[in-house]
Amino acid sequence: MLDSHDRPHASDGARPSRAVIIGLTALGLTVIGINAWLCDDAFITLRTAKHLVEGRGPVFNVGWRVQSFTHPAWMLTLALAWALTREAFWTTIAVGLAVSGVALGVALGRCRGWTGALVVVAALSCSRAFVEYSTAGLENPLTHLVIAGAAALLLSRGDPRRRLLAAGWLVSAAFLSRPDAVLLLAPVFVHVDRCAREAGLSRRQRWSAWLLGASPAIGWELFSLIYYGALIPNTAVAKLGLGLDRSELISRGFAYVWRAATRDPLTFALVLAGLVIPWLPTRVGASGLRPLGRGAAAYLIYVIAIGGDFMEGRFLTAPAMCGALMLGQLRWSSRAALAMFPACVLLAGLGARHPWSPDASSPAAGIQHGITDERSHYAAASSAWAWRPGRSMPDHPWRDAGEAGHPVGERSGERVVLFSTMGFYGFFADPHLHIVDAFALGDPVLARLPPVRRIDWKAGHLPRVLPDGYLRTLADDPAQIQIIDPEVARLYEAALRVHHGPIFARGRAAAIFELMSGRASAKVDARRYRLAELVPVDAGVLARSRKPVRFRDAGVELEFSARPDALAFTLSPGQRYAISFYAGDIELERRELELVGELDDPPQLVNLDPPTRPFDRVHVLPLTMHGKRSLVLGQAPPRARR
Repeated sequence: MLDSHDRPHASDGARPSRAVIIGLTALGLTVIGINAWLCDDAFITLRTAKHLVEGRGPVFNVGWRVQSFTHPAWMLTLALAWALTREAFWTTIAVGLAVSGVALGVALGRCRGWTGALVVVAALSCSRAFVEYSTAGLENPLTHLVIAGAAALLLSRGDPRRRLLAAGWLVSAAFLSRPDAVLLLAPVFVHVDRCAREAGLSRRQRWSAWLLGASPAIGWELFSLIYYGALIPNTAVAKLGLGLDRSELISRGFAYVWRAATRDPLTFALVLAGLVIPWLPTRVGASGLRPLGRGAAAYLIYVIAIGGDFMEGRFLTAPAMCGALMLGQLRWSSRAALAMFPACVLLAGLGARHPWSPDASSPAAGIQHGITDERSHYAAASSAWAWRPGRSMPDHPWRDAGEAGHPVGERSGERVVLFSTMGFYGFFADPHLHIVDAFALGDPVLARLPPVRRIDWKAGHLPRVLPDGYLRTLADDPAQIQIIDPEVARLYEAALRVHHGPIFARGRAAAIFELMSGRASAKVDARRYRLAELVPVDAGVLARSRKPVRFRDAGVELEFSARPDALAFTLSPGQRYAISFYAGDIELERRELELVGELDDPPQLVNLDPPTRPFDRVHVLPLTMHGKRSLVLGQAPPRARR
């Protein structure tokens, strides 16, 4: 039998009337509407949707079957909308508003009376992240709708097999919204499956319901494997193949959550509500959503583990939605519910910007820990608030470059161009122009190369160095490989078979296995590409030179023909460094040091006793940059040098 906290609560309290649901949904959509905008990343998906509708396939670059989007269901939704209107900006905003409206309606319909519904709308309309990412052109509205559907399922009664089937459909919808959203719905499915088992359904009945419910996700994965030659999007390969230390990722993940706490306190409060409220005593009224609380906790742990995101608050809207649903299940008195409205408004006012007062001209906040305020960055060029009669949106230089046919500094008429922020540019460029982005979102070869070392890296924006001959190969004849590095050439050959050659060509299945297993890229020299900006310096030449050496995040490497008895050099203060001693490819010793002082102070002398074992290289690696894009390595004083 089910425990009391596991039973559905369909009969606990009256649900809001239809008039209340419509009125409060309209209020929420009004706030979302005045904040409406689109980000550059949305136009990556829109270019794919346009290609699909116009017969060139669901691809970003024509002729290359690469899944450069994370959200299949959202891409197909935008493709359908584009097919009807052949307009991108306002159509995508309208789709976001429509899906958000349905999500709000479903969520409010399961609240405990009008008081619960009022609290939900007050909280969500004051959550800056929820409001802004309900129309940014990304999949957030669809994820919110799936979460609202899961809450409705948990709070309903009915035939156990039908509920299990519905849970399977919701898991599929979450996966097709974005694969990692399955974490939100997995505990819900486990709970519904347990209820079905205790209601007497056999294992066979449960499995058949699960398979039927999961069929959309399974069908997409089969299509993806055959068409794209992959089971996960190329965007995930590019963003999550970091090669970064796990502790550094977790530190960035906590910084991502903390940024929300300081700049969007209402969203942070909702995330906490989603984690705490379900575990309060059953009499409080929200224990029926406990499985959704587990999902919110699992998703938050995942967000922290991957280092968060570069878009401020974007990955927190889903757990915030869960928290709002929990609030809607509490037993609010009329007085308490009415008091919550101004309380939410005041709490939102403590953040960086109130969602009730958007401003298209507000300057973007600075980048901290690789996190940016994306709406402020694009508001003046790509928001509904910035529109004026006669102005075509988005009104951005990257769009102008795309319509001109080539980016600034490139020649017109090129078949292949390098342009990393490829959304606005790609959508408005020639559909047959092949765009290579250094962040590798749409490139299956670059996505499998280690990203260039960056101290102040941005989650999801990890630049790669282009191998010698890569652009020339794409521009001249993709089948004639001109890549210099033999291991990258081998990787490219496998990617060519999978993503460019005929779908049912001989050898494609083996190439798919090589890419998916990592064998195709296993022998690529990771250090060569990770430290592509490393500056090699002959120590003897440096000793005779009076000119300092400038280097970036990869540092500088001193090469010695003979082991010195002592080392002395100058480094910029106010930074931390790692000094590594090598003999061939073997790291003999690593030391870390911190030079106190201000960034503008003159270089400081550093004296080091070399290791007793012979070495031939010393790698000076900066561990901090503090916003500076270069450091200075100067010559050592004559008395300290041999």
